[in-house]
Amino acid sequence: MKDFVNVERPNVRMLTLKWIYLTIVRDGKPDLWPIRGCYGGNVWARTGLSGAGYFAIGMGGVTRPQQAAGQPCDTASHYPHLAVCAFVNWQVDVGATNPADVLPLCYRDSLRSFYAWRNRWQDENDTVISVLLEPCEGYGGYRPTQPDRSLYVNTHGKHLQWGVAATGKPRHWWASPSGRTSSLTMSDGTCVAVDFTGASGADVMLVTTGKADGTTVRIDGTSLTFYFPTAEESPGQLLKSQTGASA
Repeated sequence: MKDFVNVERPNVRMLTLKWIYLTIVRDGKPDLWPIRGCYGGNVWARTGLSGAGYFAIGMGGVTRPQQAAGQPCDTASHYPHLAVCAFVNWQVDVGATNPADVLPLCYRDSLRSFYAWRNRWQDENDTVISVLLEPCEGYGGYRPTQPDRSLYVNTHGKHLQWGVAATGKPRHWWASPSGRTSSLTMSDGTCVAVDFTGASGADVMLVTTGKADGTTVRIDGTSLTFYFPTAEESPGQLLKSQTGASA
């Protein structure tokens, strides 16, 4: 038997942790959007072998500090071996903790050019952003999932598409250690930046050099479009109050 996890593959843990990033619980129900791939009906369905055990099995490949972000123990299934996996894989002396304390606020899959951001783990008003830039074919030769045409923003109960996503291998990716600030330069040179620091006056600030909804300003000869999906004020008012820039 080959062990594909306990070797020098630190990113394999994201097979499990991605669900923690991408899912927002609203009214007691998980909201995962968009669903990419051929198993949309099984996401969180808890039916069938492919619809359960995300954490019970997957936590075996997650570091000890990160296991604290994966509560509860995920034993709701018709398959008894999942309860055994949960018992084996959980460190019983590790209490639940806020995922933001043990996980960065963004991550990437450099093989398939998938990028995901989350501003916090707090309530139904959390913001999740994601984009897939290259085709991704699942196990068994199923029809490949096609790249996204824009960034997907799940925020405050709304599902939004923002900006234009250039397909293909990105040119550059940068993120701070905590993931509160990051930038992505796509294949056509379009740059997108995500800021979760709150320095703008909003919990979430998106900036792009491409076409997108928001307030566009020129800074040093470059047109930048700013968008604040969580702000109560309009993007233009918020931007002017923080920077004094003119549209």
